[in-house]
Amino acid sequence: MFRVAKWRARPLSQAPFGTGRTFGLGDTSISTWFSPKDSGKFTWGVGPVVLIPTSTDDALGIVEWGDGLSAVALVMPGSRVIGSLFRNVWSSTADDGSKLNLFTW
Repeated sequence: MFRVAKWRARPLSQAPFGTGRTFGLGDTSISTWFSPKDSGKFTWGVGPVVLIPTSTDDALGIVEWGDGLSAVALVMPGSRVIGSLFRNVWSSTADDGSKLNLFTW
């Protein structure tokens, strides 16, 4: 059997823009992972990720919808959680025909 885990990120960002700085919310990403139910202290999962253009300023996001794949791996020694998250998001919805390939780790 598998268990399902979800994670939503809505980053608070600051970016240089022109001669000043822009501060606000970045794009929202929603990841869902399917992982083995009885995985012990090492847990892994894979699943889809969706990127929603919700940034409060164009400088803080990519202004495009995107989707892709996500993977997570965690080790839980004692009361700590140590892990890594990988995501790759693609999009071709830009008005100018450009394509996005965004890898994050």
